[in-house]
Amino acid sequence: MRIIVLFIVMFTVSFANAQDYNTGQVTDMTKEYKISSNNTKKEQVLEAYKTFQQAMIDKDIKKLYSLVTEDVTFTHMSGKKQTKEEFFEEIENGTLNYFKYDIENPVIKIYDKYANLKSVTTLTAKVYGMSGKWNLNTDAWFVKTQNGWIYCNKPENIKK
Repeated sequence: MRIIVLFIVMFTVSFANAQDYNTGQVTDMTKEYKISSNNTKKEQVLEAYKTFQQAMIDKDIKKLYSLVTEDVTFTHMSGKKQTKEEFFEEIENGTLNYFKYDIENPVIKIYDKYANLKSVTTLTAKVYGMSGKWNLNTDAWFVKTQNGWIYCNKPENIKK
């Protein structure tokens, strides 16, 4: 199952005030540190994926549309392929009901304006009348847009 999203993440690490024990003077040691640019992109991609997963759970169809490219398609673990319209309609009408997701060991690679996320995603869901937990080998592609990272089909010009 492929997913997307757009979300900007900034990490900060704060250090508390430090007191010089000889003089009693307090120095403000608060600083902000940003993680490297490459890691920030990876975190943004992961957040995009999580946002898409949560939008499926929330049945937020408007948000789902905002998180994908125009031509994106989805492939179910059965091999069934769907357009975004078909997939989102089944979420909206209750054919596909997602309740929880867990992401294990995500590996994200950045290829200029594209990104690939691989992981095992465990979905708790009721799909086509069957309830259960499914471990899905995720291979999701994203493209960087002016609004952030969004889910897309695998670019043809990228060799993995």
